[in-house]
Amino acid sequence: MPEAIRIPIRLTADPSASGPRPVRIGIPLPRAALADIGRLALRDPSGLEVPCDAQSLSRWPDGSLKWILLRFLATGDSNGTGYALSLDGPVGPADPTTGPLRWSDAGAAFHIETGAARFTVPKDGLHPWGQVEIGSEALLEAPAAAAPSPLRGMRDEPLRFKHLRGRVEFSGKVALDLAIEGTIVDAAGKEFCRAASRITFYAGTALSLARITLWNPRAARHAGGLWDLGDPGSVLFKSLSLPIRFAPTPGMAGGLSLDPDSDGVIACDGTADLFQGSSGGANWRSRNHVDSRNEVPLDLAGYRLTNGASAETGARANPAALIRHRAGTAAFSREHFWQAFPSRIAVTDASVTLEPFPDLGGKPHELQGGEKAVFSLWADFLTDPERPRAALSAARRPVAAIPDPEWIAASGCVGGVTTPSAEEDPFFAGLESGWISGPHSVFALREEYDEYGWRNFGEVPADHEKQHYKGRWEFVSHYNNQYDLVLSFLRESLRTGDPRWRALGDDLARHVVDHDLYHTQADKPAYNGGYFWHTAHYAHAGTATHRTFSRHCMEGGPLPAGFGGGPSNEHNYTSGLLLHHWLTGDPDSREAVLMLARWVRDMQDGSRTPLRFLSRNPTGLSTCTRHLDFQGPGRGAGYSVNACLDAYALTSDPDWMRLAEDFIRTCIHPGDDCSAMGLLDRENRWSYVIFLQILAKYLDVKLGLGQMDAAFRYARASLLHYADWMAEKESPNLSDPSQLEYPTSTWAAQDLRKSDALFSAGRFAEPGKDRRYFEKADFFRAQAKRYLEGFEDRGSVRNMAILLYSLPACREREAGGLRSLDLGPVAGPFPARVSLVPQKIQFLRNAKAIAKTGGLAAAFLFFRHIRNRCR
Repeated sequence: MPEAIRIPIRLTADPSASGPRPVRIGIPLPRAALADIGRLALRDPSGLEVPCDAQSLSRWPDGSLKWILLRFLATGDSNGTGYALSLDGPVGPADPTTGPLRWSDAGAAFHIETGAARFTVPKDGLHPWGQVEIGSEALLEAPAAAAPSPLRGMRDEPLRFKHLRGRVEFSGKVALDLAIEGTIVDAAGKEFCRAASRITFYAGTALSLARITLWNPRAARHAGGLWDLGDPGSVLFKSLSLPIRFAPTPGMAGGLSLDPDSDGVIACDGTADLFQGSSGGANWRSRNHVDSRNEVPLDLAGYRLTNGASAETGARANPAALIRHRAGTAAFSREHFWQAFPSRIAVTDASVTLEPFPDLGGKPHELQGGEKAVFSLWADFLTDPERPRAALSAARRPVAAIPDPEWIAASGCVGGVTTPSAEEDPFFAGLESGWISGPHSVFALREEYDEYGWRNFGEVPADHEKQHYKGRWEFVSHYNNQYDLVLSFLRESLRTGDPRWRALGDDLARHVVDHDLYHTQADKPAYNGGYFWHTAHYAHAGTATHRTFSRHCMEGGPLPAGFGGGPSNEHNYTSGLLLHHWLTGDPDSREAVLMLARWVRDMQDGSRTPLRFLSRNPTGLSTCTRHLDFQGPGRGAGYSVNACLDAYALTSDPDWMRLAEDFIRTCIHPGDDCSAMGLLDRENRWSYVIFLQILAKYLDVKLGLGQMDAAFRYARASLLHYADWMAEKESPNLSDPSQLEYPTSTWAAQDLRKSDALFSAGRFAEPGKDRRYFEKADFFRAQAKRYLEGFEDRGSVRNMAILLYSLPACREREAGGLRSLDLGPVAGPFPARVSLVPQKIQFLRNAKAIAKTGGLAAAFLFFRHIRNRCR
């Protein structure tokens, strides 16, 4: 990598902010560009070198760096692209015993010295700041021995934090990450839930970020396949409160800054107590917020501030609590204070209390089985007392950092990222711009559906489902990241440099990891660690939150036949979470990708089910689509392949690649009779094109590895065989609406998938055949546009998810960048097609055979045993 290379970094920051602001940004590097992370250097707008930390997140097959995580503290006016990464200085690992950041493990606590402050973090609690010292001054009261956890049960009983493990995850020149994990137990020592605290400290500052997680690892009972609030697997608690008590000294004073747009500070008159009880928006009492009784428990529009004898209300607060202490001024805040309501912050002259889950007067907070709740708290024990509006801008107005879009496109690390150009189709470009700003944007949808609150914030409502909704209630339907909006949001941020796309991607990734995934290993393998579907089609979310199936979906009417279920391989989106990890270094997103890959692996394993006594066949649950007996190309199998590919990208573990290839061989073959497989059955087989899209991704991964082996040749031949059939037989979905139960605009958008798959076929085509595929791809793109133009709801959520996922190839085609890879002719022969008989089907065959041989009584008893085991 030549030393002239310079990677601009775009920062968007509050110009009124003062002091250092943490920046955390993933940077991609081209293959063979850099092997030694110590050669990187960061320079500020004036050209001065800036201390920074660089961590390797991913490497190319040749060992060179592919993704690095860069962390530094921005100062001054950080707007624009003044910061740049180059190769003229060392960014080596830090020594934990020298330099501004030092740490030690004292047995019962960790000690962290930043150069400006000394923090003590006890291991036996969730509290991130046990003691803070500035110079020789100890600022906080000593915590009581054996202090209870800040979580209180419904009878107001204190629960105890039991420490399991603590470790320094990273220590650099700029930042140090400390993780403490444990379990919350009741008075009898029984586990109530799990908890963790990940705390970051910054060199040369008294600034700290604490990300605290509550996790219910129990399984839900989901009787009848319904996942409503009030399930016996849930845990209920009264409050979560984190008090910070200062050692009293003369001259102390507390205050509250309500908004970073104002320099005003409300001085404490006793206790200033700010409670955010709802979003404060026009639809603040939305049925989005129902409790287990199917009632909306909210009674406050926005926030209420009480201070001594005075009280006032308002819509949305973005506060910081301030305390003047003996060594300076401290500030405290919570990220997304109003968006993730309910929230409370209370301040006196000598204390601050942060309540991510406030006491609601006896109303419970419910954490569903397998659900997590994560929130971020900030503290700065030496903030600028003269600029209260700038206090904790890291929490209230964080810096948005995005690598330069042209660098992203040139790096080759993110597929589908091309810089905007004049050649783009104005119709599709207009749909995209309308989704980020204006009356039909995602932000406007948030307001319409009040997609706020700790369980909802970041979610995108499924507005398209309202079209055929027949109920009388105010409509609520959750989208649960179908077709990987996280990936599309983050790719758009990289393509355009617009921080609004990035904010949407970050918020949705956090929501997906915590609420859309099933964080338990106590249920059956088909569900453990799985991904919940969106709300059932054209039904109300009821009290199922983000878990698809509610007993209230028909608003008191009878449930449809066959209604109910759980996580399924046909709704499994890992690539956005993978990209989120690479852009942020977030370990939760990384673990989510691996958990979803383990889910599809374990779900397919017949040795894990009660049916194993009569059949050891694979279950087929990871490779089926729509019906268990269809083990052909479809989205269910495609997403299983994709999860394995993404797990391989994180780990380089060849077992994941082998599993992906097993799934491919199970579901597709170069000699398939596509017509006989019923692929023109729109309702049941349309998603074979998703499998082809992911098959093309597999081919790109193999090319990147330099593995043009038998598995590569098999997959390439299969893709081209299906593309030949498509070019001859396929037609636009809406060309014959009689085939469709609901001929909605989504069917027009889905034609873009055909275009995308055929563009991929053109890239991998045999000599002289690419033109046919490219022209057919252009045809489907044009037809998708023609049909979409006839629908008023063309900009609905599901349509936009499909467009954003499938349009990158269209853009590349418009820019003249799509060409055949000149891989030569397809080379066979190929092995016979795998014929998988799913375990359940083989089990029934074996059981019938037993019955025919005279074992009717035994068969009856065995069936009853299996039924009970499967409940």
